Amino acid sequence: MAGCDDVPGASDDACANLTVGTGFATELGTAVAANAGQGGGILRVECTSGRVLWEGAAGNVAEDIAVELRADDAFEIQSTTKAFTAALALTFVENGQIGLDDSLGNVLAVADTDDLLVIDDHDYGAELTLRQLLAHTAGLPDYWNDGPFGADGLNDFQRDYIADPDRVFQPRELIAYAKNLMPIGRPGIRHHYSDTGYVLVGLMIEALAGAPYHEVMRDRIFTPLGMTETYLRYRETPSTESTVAAWYDDGELIAGVVHQTADWSGGGFVSTAADLAAFVRALNDGRVVHDPATLAAMHDWVATDDDGITYGLGLYRVDFAAFNEPERGAWEGHDGYGNAFMYAIDPHLIVTGTLNNAQADWGTMVEAVQASLLGQ
Repeated sequence: MAGCDDVPGASDDACANLTVGTGFATELGTAVAANAGQGGGILRVECTSGRVLWEGAAGNVAEDIAVELRADDAFEIQSTTKAFTAALALTFVENGQIGLDDSLGNVLAVADTDDLLVIDDHDYGAELTLRQLLAHTAGLPDYWNDGPFGADGLNDFQRDYIADPDRVFQPRELIAYAKNLMPIGRPGIRHHYSDTGYVLVGLMIEALAGAPYHEVMRDRIFTPLGMTETYLRYRETPSTESTVAAWYDDGELIAGVVHQTADWSGGGFVSTAADLAAFVRALNDGRVVHDPATLAAMHDWVATDDDGITYGLGLYRVDFAAFNEPERGAWEGHDGYGNAFMYAIDPHLIVTGTLNNAQADWGTMVEAVQASLLGQ
């Protein structure tokens, strides 16, 4: 296991008095050991000022590659991408090109919105708003997970995804799959997590900017923040030749398989723990969205199906008061299906990393790290 401690002496930093014990390396090692070789792990813990408390890695780059994973290696961040997509969309709100409550029909072509969400013979597609899409309250089904399902237990998208690992999925193909799924409900009624909505946001970004989604992201967020290790895999050439960790789902290799192009603006980026932390700092410091009202909109939390967990615009919030642990405050950020994670947590911390295995549990590891820092 590789790791480093950079615990400073007294300063005015909000978490200068926190101490780092052996628990960081132990918890990371335990989490990775549970992967049984299918997925190495990376963990970075820093103060919101950018002061690194601890970073390290455990395990190998891949199950069949006997090269130790390093703390600065890259990994696919899966749905953590949604925080970036939401922030990017909000830059267009700030420059006046679109409002949060403006409708899809104001931006996208009729062909994109027709038959998108039909309930009782009324097509709500063109009426869906940017706010609803970002908050997962549009009533849209998720092409990854929702039905109807065939006799094989799969929907049409899942069947095609499995059948051709080399397929390059285009965004409008993904929307076409969603149009054949069962609606979740009328817009604005309930939260239902849906990658479909974030693909639509990606298309809106392209329409507003007149440029590819990943280029707009790079120009507006990655380059200004110095995020040189972050890029849209399968559609963008990385600026460096960094190692990308493998990740697994129920024993199957996922990272680097071309049909993962189906993630796109809902989950397609590669990044590093350091770059993810840089984004969290910049978002909270007003360097991504600049108007405090815009950040406040991202924090307009709506209930999910899980007690204590709410969703804003591209961000989760886990409130530990709901679990009778108010001393732990709240975590705000996002995570992804392969157990990449990016959270600002109390007290004054940013925790990022990955476990590279869909069946892993990053939350338990980070809970232990937080407890260690709180002296519990």
